[in-house]
Amino acid sequence: YRHYERIVEIGNLPFQSIISLDNINSGYLLFDIYAWFITNLGLPKEFFTATTVFIAYFLMLSIFKDIKNRYLSYCNRSTIAYSLIILLLSINFIYLSSGIRNILANIIVFYACYHLIFYKKRVLFLINVIIAFLIHPASSIPAMLVLITYTGSWFSKYSKPMVILALLFMLGNKLVGFMLSYIDTLASSLT
Repeated sequence: YRHYERIVEIGNLPFQSIISLDNINSGYLLFDIYAWFITNLGLPKEFFTATTVFIAYFLMLSIFKDIKNRYLSYCNRSTIAYSLIILLLSINFIYLSSGIRNILANIIVFYACYHLIFYKKRVLFLINVIIAFLIHPASSIPAMLVLITYTGSWFSKYSKPMVILALLFMLGNKLVGFMLSYIDTLASSLT
């Protein structure tokens, strides 16, 4: 709900204050610009969430379609269906529709990294990483990890699927949150 409050606040501001340097530093620039346009077009604030969810699922399903065409074309339909189910379950819908910024930015980075790794689209990677950063600055962490891995000479064709799986795992798996909480608790008890 904090994002909805921000969307309502932004509708009353002049556009010049939306594109100020403060927003670039806080990582809300694209969020605020899009929210400003939605509210000034008279669309309900829920439209923001609906389009965010649509964009996220569109990007993930476009990757799945490419994987299906490249790697799953010889598999039976049940294997393809299971693969799609695994992909869809890896996206935490509640987190996507309520958190909005973080998971959308990470999905954009995932999309960019996929195209960098498999198609060597460096410009697409750079543009999407910048867009993701302007949505949520924390998205630069997985982007930098993939970029370091991609540009490293030790990066082999066998590690590409591992990077993709690692990014997919980061997108919304509750186990990651649990593991990080456990590690944090363990580390704080050691100090």
